[in-house]
Amino acid sequence: MIEFREVSMTYASGIEALKEVSFRIESGEFVFIIGRSGSGKSTLIKLLTCEIAPSSGRVLIDDYDIGRIRRRHVPYLRRNVGMVFQDFRLIATKTVFENVAFAMEIIGASRKLVRRRVPIVLSIVGLRDKADSMPNQLSGGEQQRVAIARAMVNNPMLILADEPTGNLDPLNSESIMALLEEINRSGTTVIVCTHDTAIVDKMKRRVVEIEDGQVVRDVQAGEYGPGARRCTWTDGVSDGEAGEFTAGASENGTDAFFFPVDDACDAALPSGEGERP
Repeated sequence: MIEFREVSMTYASGIEALKEVSFRIESGEFVFIIGRSGSGKSTLIKLLTCEIAPSSGRVLIDDYDIGRIRRRHVPYLRRNVGMVFQDFRLIATKTVFENVAFAMEIIGASRKLVRRRVPIVLSIVGLRDKADSMPNQLSGGEQQRVAIARAMVNNPMLILADEPTGNLDPLNSESIMALLEEINRSGTTVIVCTHDTAIVDKMKRRVVEIEDGQVVRDVQAGEYGPGARRCTWTDGVSDGEAGEFTAGASENGTDAFFFPVDDACDAALPSGEGERP
């Protein structure tokens, strides 16, 4: 169980990253943390991995206040947390097997246990035949699978994934999320920080939205935007239904906008300047 109790975080620079944030995640849950860049998502991850301590409030894991943990005990806590990053963070000079094994070696696992456990985990992520490959010989999707294998090899109670599909194409993104979902079904708590609207909308899991350092939405079976759907414009042609413009992004040269589903996209003016993008 993870709980934030009125957690605030102000950095030395004066930036107030979190403002009295409170929420609870039960063991075995799968939760998306969403929000714009700078909203406070990364600060949540740093608090859960004890990179920083809250300015006020309490961060609890299984009722233990990790904000007050002694520095020498932090490595023991991190053994129970697996991290997955957007940029994979594999060691370029080590093979796939060695990258995964390294996560076991640094906590003192025996060679016998490493030789037994690593092939099992690589099989789970579908990369047993790539054990002797180097990271630069793998595709982006395969590298992220190695990162997930590394994150789960020590049987953590929690996996934190920070933009795990950020550098992947849609097909690989779905594959990676299916893998995280499978890990979650085994009982591991999974928290995913993401901007991937398609994945969030498709998976219909719990969504916690952070905006300006505060929780503004916490819903079960949620979507990226509340009551919104995607409407894209390409060469002046729209698809879907829309009303007033609420947010925007750009992907692969196509402007993507999000609207409440009231009126037709043709009636919407995203730029607010009286013309379509």
